[in-house]
Amino acid sequence: MLSREELEERLAMIFDPQPDEDGFVPIPYPHKRLKEHFELDTGYVDGFGFVYEGSSMHEDTRLVNPTDEAIPGVLFSNLNLADQLFEAALRLFGDSLLAYCESKKAASNFRYYPPVIITFWSGFEAQVRFMSELLVVTVPGIPEAVKAHLLEYEVVVNPRGEMVRREKFVPILDRYLALLRYGYGYSADRGKTYWQRGDAARELRNYFVHPNVRETRSITSDQVLNFMEDVLMLFILSCHRVTSGSRSFWGNTDITTWLLTYES
Repeated sequence: MLSREELEERLAMIFDPQPDEDGFVPIPYPHKRLKEHFELDTGYVDGFGFVYEGSSMHEDTRLVNPTDEAIPGVLFSNLNLADQLFEAALRLFGDSLLAYCESKKAASNFRYYPPVIITFWSGFEAQVRFMSELLVVTVPGIPEAVKAHLLEYEVVVNPRGEMVRREKFVPILDRYLALLRYGYGYSADRGKTYWQRGDAARELRNYFVHPNVRETRSITSDQVLNFMEDVLMLFILSCHRVTSGSRSFWGNTDITTWLLTYES
C-alpha cells in the first residue's frame, strides 16, 4: 500500500507531468489496458507520420474561422467543456484517495463519490451534445427529425396556429446512438457488453441524481473506477468500430491515460 507521500507523488505525475528536455510535455501513449483487456489495436500510433487527433495537421481536422457565423460562438467557448468535466471528476477522485489512504475507518463515501460520478457523466453528456451541435451546423442534409432528436426539441402548432419549437427530453444514449448513425455511419448494437455497461453507468448516475429512498446503496472506489471506465468505453469502443481501429473521433488520450493509470 502506498504511503500518502507516495500517492501524492503518483497523482502529480498523472495530472501534472513534467516537460521533457525540450520543454514539451510528452503526448501520452494509449494505455496498455486498451490492448490487453479490451483487445484494441493501438498500433496505428506507431506508424510513420502519425498525427494525434486535434492537431491542425490531422487529416480529419477542419480549420474554421471563429468569426464564422455558421457556427455559434458559444461552441468555440465550450470546446473543452467535456474534457474539463472529466478532469475535474478525476482530480476529485484523486482527492478521495488521499483522504482515505491512511484512514482505518473511511469517512462517508458520499463525501466524494457522488460528485465524481455526476461530474464525470456530465462530461459524457457535454461531449455528445457538443458533437451533435457541431454536426447539425456543419453537415448538410441531416434530416429535420434527426436534428430535433439530437438537440432535444420538437416543432408544434400553438393555440394561435403558429409553429413553435419547444424542448423535448430525449435520453442521452438514444441521442448518442443517433449521433453515431447519422454523424459517423455506424449503427451501434445496444446488446454489446460495452453498451450495456454504459447503460448501467447511466443508472448509477441517476441513482444519485434522483435518489430512491426505498433502495439502499453503497459505493466503493473500485465501483467508481469501473463507472468512469465504462463511460469512456462508450466513446473509445464506438470510435474504434467507426474507424476500423485506425483512429479516433474522440482523441483525448490524456483523460484515458489518467483513468487507466489509476487502475494500474
